[in-house]
Amino acid sequence: MPPSGVDGLGCHPGTCHPRRCSLADSERAILSPSTLKLNLDEALAPLGDWTVLLSYRLMRSQVAYRLLSESGRFRVDSQFLINVISRIVHVSTAIALVGGSVFMVFVLLPAAKQLSAEQHERLRGLVNKSWKRYVHVGILLFLVTGFYNYFQQMPFHRKDGLYHGLIGTKIILALVIFFIASVLVGRSAKFEWMRVGREKWLKIIVLLAAMIVGMSGFVKVRGPKEKVAGAQPVGQPVAPSEVTTFPQTTP
Repeated sequence: MPPSGVDGLGCHPGTCHPRRCSLADSERAILSPSTLKLNLDEALAPLGDWTVLLSYRLMRSQVAYRLLSESGRFRVDSQFLINVISRIVHVSTAIALVGGSVFMVFVLLPAAKQLSAEQHERLRGLVNKSWKRYVHVGILLFLVTGFYNYFQQMPFHRKDGLYHGLIGTKIILALVIFFIASVLVGRSAKFEWMRVGREKWLKIIVLLAAMIVGMSGFVKVRGPKEKVAGAQPVGQPVAPSEVTTFPQTTP
């Protein structure tokens, strides 16, 4: 239960910061732990006690997040946020480009074979015109986020030969993929022979991408070989002394 003089949302009457108490009184009453439990008990009782408890805990966490945000005491490490964004962009780019290549190999090209030579050539031109923009932007995003992610992880993999060997192999394979993809959407006459065998080279791209995904999954799950003395993860959680805690209540 909340300590004496503190309401269910952690506010001291008469001393609470204005930003923290910006919720309307009626809304605060609805969001109070005691009211939440009562409402959830009535609504979810038919589903079982464990459902009530889980829903109640989730609602309390949302209330806590909102109050911390309003009071200015909820802080997000900017470096941690950049790391998350970089990871999301990197994975999303991989999904888009590799997925597009798989679609071309197993869906578009087999269907295009049913067209006449003239129609096939026209379709290829239209596809290349649109696809090359995604390829060029994707390569740029891959390079920027890939090297950023790698350098962020280097302090945690010192003297880890397997990690650096796999990452080095990944980089080489990725550069090969970038080269082939650029050639297939390009216009250079020197590489026309590669564009003529487009299906074969797209299959090579898919194969190399699958190898990269496999190595990435292994490296991610394996983690650092050993903890590096003195190394602290970027975006580490706030020290326990700086974390705002809420009194525990019995559901």
